[in-house]
Amino acid sequence: MEILLRRGDCYVKSAETAEAALALAASEKFDVVITDIGLPDMNGIELMKQLRDRYGLEGIATSGYGELDGLDASGADFLHHLTKPIKMEELRHLLAEIHILKKPDA
Repeated sequence: MEILLRRGDCYVKSAETAEAALALAASEKFDVVITDIGLPDMNGIELMKQLRDRYGLEGIATSGYGELDGLDASGADFLHHLTKPIKMEELRHLLAEIHILKKPDA
């Protein structure tokens, strides 16, 4: 996903853990966070709550299951949830809707 987003002229930083994502958010400005729900050190819902509370970030959740893997997402304020496998066209359309990417010419 990172490579495909970069090919689409997105500035992308990736983090393999929630702690690494929090450290990135503390040092740089981001427009949106795309996070998996299943992370090795914290679930993505808790990560998004912290990113929103600390830095005002919004996020898109990804998971292998529908309905955010049965976890309580209240308070996380995800803009959207994508179920894996992620279709890049769907993600690009979503990013365009939230004004992260330019909409493709019609």
